[in-house]
Amino acid sequence: MLGADAIQLVFSGHESFPLRFSWLAKAVRETEKDAGLFNRPDAIVTLGVGKNMVRSMRHWAVRCGIIIDADKSKGHYRPTPLGSAIFGSEGLDPYIEDPSTVWLIHWQLCSDPKTSPTTWYWIFNELRDSSFSLSEVVGDLLRLVEHAPTKKKPNRGTVERDVACFVRSYIASEPDRRVSQEESYDSPLTELSLLRREPETRRIILERGSWPTLSPNIFAYAVCQYWERTAPHAKTLAFEQIAYQPGSPGQVFKLTENACVELLEALHGCTGARIGFDSTSGMRQVIRHADALDALDILKGHYEYSVDREYSNAK
Repeated sequence: MLGADAIQLVFSGHESFPLRFSWLAKAVRETEKDAGLFNRPDAIVTLGVGKNMVRSMRHWAVRCGIIIDADKSKGHYRPTPLGSAIFGSEGLDPYIEDPSTVWLIHWQLCSDPKTSPTTWYWIFNELRDSSFSLSEVVGDLLRLVEHAPTKKKPNRGTVERDVACFVRSYIASEPDRRVSQEESYDSPLTELSLLRREPETRRIILERGSWPTLSPNIFAYAVCQYWERTAPHAKTLAFEQIAYQPGSPGQVFKLTENACVELLEALHGCTGARIGFDSTSGMRQVIRHADALDALDILKGHYEYSVDREYSNAK
């Protein structure tokens, strides 16, 4: 378990709005044209959302790693290579029509303790129980905050609102006539079915499974990123690291052991033999056969394959 000093505390910025389907494409395409957009008063007109939603859109785009603060003194943002590749004007899936793109967004939000929103990272990586109540996880996060070295610490209300936003991000909202249609729009993350609410106890259940919509290339991209963060010079990683360590693909994607093995066995094909999985001699490990791995290139392979498959099916 990571200490409080290893996790960047991020409990606000979303203005209590979960991520919306169109926001990432809007953030990338508009900052491609105007780096200073999010710092301008007319951003609400250009983006077609309210003032608080402008801040929320920027928050999610930054936390997903698809735009980056290019000039902190001016509030200028530019798309990252990942942002341009997926959500840009020539993007591979700007409107999140491919279910695997939702898994990619989930990975970007939940895998890195230094950039992920704290609640997102904590629940998917550090929480040891398979279910939780809102009060339990708020208590866990407040204890984390208490031991953090930073002087500026969020209060209970901020953490409670963050946890509530987290739950709404992954569990489809229940019909409520008291809120506007815009406020009731669900986040794309609800499509993953990683969380569900137990009707009687109202506890939140974290699901582990074998996810048909998680493509081998998205998984391989996650393996490459995890490898670079944790052991960039290592030629091998143990199966247990990939499957169960905080920030690992198996943990973030909540994969069963068999599902993780199946995806690891697919690494050889979807990475052009640059990564492979070896389970001989009773030692399960992932082996890197190339010094340099282009994670983004491996990721793009998923979309290129999807296009080729659709074309073949249409013939």
